[in-house]
Amino acid sequence: MSIAFRVDASFQIGTGHVMRCLTLANELRDRNKDVYFICRDLKGNLSNYIEKKGFYCKLLSNSHDELLVDEDSLSHAQWLGVSWQKDAEDTNQILCNNKVEWLVVDHYGIDSRWHKLVRKNIGNLFVIDDLADRKLDCDILLDQNFYLNPEQRYSHLVNERCSCLLGPKHALLRKEFIQQKQIKRCDQRKSVVRIFVFMGGSDPTNETEKALLGLDKVKDINFEVDVVVSSANPRANYIEEMCANRCFCKFHKDVMNISQLMNEADMAIGAGGATTLERCYLGLPSLVIMVAENQKETTKALNKVGALHCIGWYSDISSDDIYRAVNDFIYHPEKLEQICIKANQVLGKNNYYGVNGVVSEMLGME
Repeated sequence: MSIAFRVDASFQIGTGHVMRCLTLANELRDRNKDVYFICRDLKGNLSNYIEKKGFYCKLLSNSHDELLVDEDSLSHAQWLGVSWQKDAEDTNQILCNNKVEWLVVDHYGIDSRWHKLVRKNIGNLFVIDDLADRKLDCDILLDQNFYLNPEQRYSHLVNERCSCLLGPKHALLRKEFIQQKQIKRCDQRKSVVRIFVFMGGSDPTNETEKALLGLDKVKDINFEVDVVVSSANPRANYIEEMCANRCFCKFHKDVMNISQLMNEADMAIGAGGATTLERCYLGLPSLVIMVAENQKETTKALNKVGALHCIGWYSDISSDDIYRAVNDFIYHPEKLEQICIKANQVLGKNNYYGVNGVVSEMLGME
């Protein structure tokens, strides 16, 4: 029997859900498990990328005319592209021909109603979430994000049999980050010479352009900027042109060494999404712009403990705000060091279980 992942990426959803699932899938494959993906054929999907990583990806057809939204619909129901009933039916057609010991679901548009419909075709159900806004019928729940009250968030949403893996100690970090962790120390980040800019896989609100316009205003300081985008960013070509017209910018698309670029930077400008914990793990001082509702709680919590500096909600932020925040880091280097120290504490030095611990929990329940 194999292990399946039901997860989507799109211009609207972004790429973070697929990327963290791939981290888990790689570890399962390393333990000789047969793994495949089930994804909806949405615009901006990562099926080709998944297959380049060596995993079979079954694409479900996209048919918006079957999407029904009513008072019982989830807040992210439209992310499925079809009704949840249709999505469960499509998924079951695959599962019934290839039953799995574990189905991993990472999708805000899916809840316990969907889970119950696929239970007959699977052994166990693993849910990755960070919203805590709907009931879940699963055997393991993973929410790797930092919150001030992690246990209370899911107490009324999962059954008593569910094993809850909560907090950054369970973060699904790729091995490249673990390796980079050994290279750089906090006390080396005492000035701003290199800046890392990455606003998520699709950057739907175009924060990358805003960041570059803000950096244009920094005067009399020599620094280099690594600007990272993915193929899921519909403005990738435009951002590349912007970088080409700025001598301080280096443009990177679909990079394979993002952890190295992070580790070589003295500070970052980024969104409050999946890369937040990666930046924290490497102790990278970050200016963070919240671009989605699900980023607000954890970004504000990390800001409160001093592990990053939250500039604010994207629609309230201008290039001038980014300029002022960068300037503050440049002329107050002690803030870099303090954020670096606090960021390093988020995942912990001695109690980080990571993807190895998550997989061990899964396989221990077989």
